Amino acid sequence: MPNMLENREPHQGREPFPGCGEMLRATLLLLAVAAWVATATTLAPALLPGDDIDLDAPVLDDDLIAQVNADPTSTWTAGRNPVFEGKTWRDVYGMFGEYTTLEELLQSVQKLPQMPVESEDQLPEEYDGRVEWGECRHKIRDQGHCGSCWAFAAAEVMTDRTCIQGGIDKKLSAQELVSCSNWNFGCHGGLGSTAFHFIEKYGIRSEACYPYISGYDGRSRSCEKECRSQRDETRYYAKNERHVKTVEAMQKELMSGGPLWAGFLCYSDLAAYRKGVYHHKGGSLRGAHAVVIVGWGVEEGTPYWVVANSWSTRWGDKGYFKMIRGTNDCYFESVVCTVDFKEAK
Repeated sequence: MPNMLENREPHQGREPFPGCGEMLRATLLLLAVAAWVATATTLAPALLPGDDIDLDAPVLDDDLIAQVNADPTSTWTAGRNPVFEGKTWRDVYGMFGEYTTLEELLQSVQKLPQMPVESEDQLPEEYDGRVEWGECRHKIRDQGHCGSCWAFAAAEVMTDRTCIQGGIDKKLSAQELVSCSNWNFGCHGGLGSTAFHFIEKYGIRSEACYPYISGYDGRSRSCEKECRSQRDETRYYAKNERHVKTVEAMQKELMSGGPLWAGFLCYSDLAAYRKGVYHHKGGSLRGAHAVVIVGWGVEEGTPYWVVANSWSTRWGDKGYFKMIRGTNDCYFESVVCTVDFKEAK
């Protein structure tokens, strides 16, 4: 399995910026494939959907839904989300990052600096960015049939923080990250740290300039240097990429600067989430997933994070869900990072 923390070269013929010729790229691709074959049996845990499941089984499992709803310890309600109605796991295979391991998720933030928010303010019991940030909390997006959750989460964090910190309300392009970020695998998965590194170094253009199309067929596509539609080549740059390591630090970051990128292990029961405070109750591991944390609260005594997903508004609570807070369920609080807005030029 390729290691995104070591093999940082363009894939699928992408060459967003000069310096990597065809021969070098082909050689690196062969080396990456060889490394994958050599290490596929030793990297653990591998998160390839389908390793231990029936890909032709329905995504929405009535038995699992009944199991969750009958469990007296469950703090959430399962049901049939329209976005997955009639779908098999084979149909949605591309929605999960199959080139991402737990090891890579954890390593991706370990070397990032930490920048604790200095604040004497007492943390409130509840904080909801959808209310506090107004129009700077943008609408739920839909990644479609592409494992681009990592790119959507990074683009959304940057979009909201550019609006909150810079006063610029511009929806930024997930497609540019999918097609152009040298250090990720496009529709096959990626990491927040490497996505933010790309935005720090090269900037990111607007959705209007570089609209999302990979969700239709799961193809990452080659990087495009010019706008596909509107001729606005403005790039928005980030700074201060950092690991947000503790629950308290996450809360202070949300209040002081905006949303956070979070990567975690995704199990099949999440597909059936409808309401309440999610924590893993059953089903098999389906892969790694990335989302955007926008707030926190408490429901009937259970603390939670307010989380924006990228599975459209036809999933969960109009595209959002509540994730149990303070227990690191599914490693949710282990792989959290963010950036600040720097400039637009």
